[in-house]
Amino acid sequence: SDTEQAFIARFIEPLGVTRDPWGNLHRWVTEDDGSPSRMVWSCHTDTVHRHDGYQRLAYQPKTGIVSLSRHAKRHGSNCLGADDTAGVSIMISMIRQGIPGHYIFHYGEEHGGIGSSDLAQHGENWLEDAQIAIAFDRRGTGDIITSQAGQTTASDTFAWSVAEELARVNPLLAYTPTAGIYTDTVEYAGIISECSNLSVGYQFEHTTNECLDVWHVLR
Repeated sequence: SDTEQAFIARFIEPLGVTRDPWGNLHRWVTEDDGSPSRMVWSCHTDTVHRHDGYQRLAYQPKTGIVSLSRHAKRHGSNCLGADDTAGVSIMISMIRQGIPGHYIFHYGEEHGGIGSSDLAQHGENWLEDAQIAIAFDRRGTGDIITSQAGQTTASDTFAWSVAEELARVNPLLAYTPTAGIYTDTVEYAGIISECSNLSVGYQFEHTTNECLDVWHVLR
């Protein structure tokens, strides 16, 4: 949509991204020694809004929850769009902090992973250095996904190691392995050894009741 493209132009293109032939946006941050990172960080820029444009939000400062305002619901907003703008926000922050990785802002995830499936089928060389792919595109605040679309995509050993590291950094980040449904990283399961998805704090996605725990995003 025009709004999605305006969002990309304002928040993502200034990061110096490269657009591939399949609509995905890429940004590489090398390791301290200049070598390519083995990490792929993933999110998607599209949402399931029925209408273009801006919407009014409501924020609860005592809980850190953001949701659609009553005005937005009355005027046709059908979702908040934290799926997956929360993931986009996290990745923008990581890039600005210089955290190593291959960052992919995917095209068309909500239409069946258009950009990621095309990249996996036709641009495997874009992913050749990767050993781990983690998406920021899961509801809730405590899931590390180890299976998607009915197939195992990440090992329990890997998932628990991520959970332990998150808890070490911040004890409020209490994650455990569980099964998921679908996000872009499942398309890389035959190419990258460990493909997962992390909870980023939204709930009730794709509905007018969608909300986001902003404090969790910041953590």
